[in-house]
Amino acid sequence: MLAEEVFADFTKNKDVPGTQLASYPELIYTFQLLHALTGKPLYLTQSKEIAAWLIHEQLPSGAFPLCRGSFYSYTRGTGKIFESLALYPDQYRSSLGTSLNWLVRMQYQESNLYFVKPFFRKDFIGGFRHDHANADAWIDAAAHVLLGAAHLLNTKESHGDK
Repeated sequence: MLAEEVFADFTKNKDVPGTQLASYPELIYTFQLLHALTGKPLYLTQSKEIAAWLIHEQLPSGAFPLCRGSFYSYTRGTGKIFESLALYPDQYRSSLGTSLNWLVRMQYQESNLYFVKPFFRKDFIGGFRHDHANADAWIDAAAHVLLGAAHLLNTKESHGDK
């Protein structure tokens, strides 16, 4: 079955330096869904193992590194993991809080556009810089953060905490 192959790939690579973290966050939800559809507890265990591995790799700044053993982080990867963890805020509250704080610091506001050419500054407000060395704003980074925030808002509303 494909799920077994995918988890075997994760298991094989999770301890290898250089393994990219952004290759695996969608599996958290995938295995949760497989658990809901089949009732097999193994899928729930696998989902939690992947989330725990990602959180273990999280940097003290709140960002997630590009790959295992690295200190280089970027908004798209951190946003992608934030988006996946945000589906389960009760389980991953601490990690979500620190990653969201880091992401907010990477968001462009009028006060931190000094590395952006003046002609483009108004277009960059609200976007997220790619990383500390690259001032480019990538739309998919913003999409991951927005989807993660939407998951958090949806969870709040479904629990009656509007």
